[in-house]
Amino acid sequence: MSTYYNKRAKEKSDNMDNEEYKLLNADYLKIDDDTEIRREIDIEKYKTHGDPFKNNYSSVFNFILACYSRYQLVEMIKESEKEYDYIMYVRPDCYYPNPLNVDFLEKVNDKEIVVPNFHLTKEHNVESGFNDRFAICNKNTYEVYGNVYLDLYKISKKRPLHSERVLLVNLTSKKIGWVNVNFRFSRVRINGNICNLDRRFMGYDSKKNIKIEKCNIEKYLIKKISPDINNVS
Repeated sequence: MSTYYNKRAKEKSDNMDNEEYKLLNADYLKIDDDTEIRREIDIEKYKTHGDPFKNNYSSVFNFILACYSRYQLVEMIKESEKEYDYIMYVRPDCYYPNPLNVDFLEKVNDKEIVVPNFHLTKEHNVESGFNDRFAICNKNTYEVYGNVYLDLYKISKKRPLHSERVLLVNLTSKKIGWVNVNFRFSRVRINGNICNLDRRFMGYDSKKNIKIEKCNIEKYLIKKISPDINNVS
């Protein structure tokens, strides 16, 4: 057990279970020490510009670490020497009550990825908004999405590190677009409650307390998404 605090999400725990990753039942797994990674990548050097979230760079640092994790995932996929048709970037701290429409896969190509159509962040001169909580890529675009970490320090010298804006600008610069699809889900806080900001996107009663229990992700998430894509890697 360990302590956890997220000022922006107003999450706090003195007994966080560090064994929850086992619920993922992953075929490939890599665990890093947060403190060591922050020191290794010299995370303080990214504070060139202001903090867009106004919480003493806590959310900025979490974004940097998330980008680092995606980068590690790309390396693990390449090291596996397996060729996948599609790669989905999925946040494990979300509740996915709706099946994923397999037709979304047909929208993915070498020039476009798929992202959700809600809670969108927009950028000047970019037509479509962006949600960074879920993405479907193919074997030729997953590295572009997952390797934003490699450009992050350079980007930090030019602009504040706002997660969605950095991703959409980086994708646009590499001539990768995206299709916004109607796939709704909600973030789940450490106490099991649905994130308040996500309630209206899901049509939940703002006053009703909705708590999500722990579950085996392989049993619930993947098969709940769609029985038609159980064999798609």
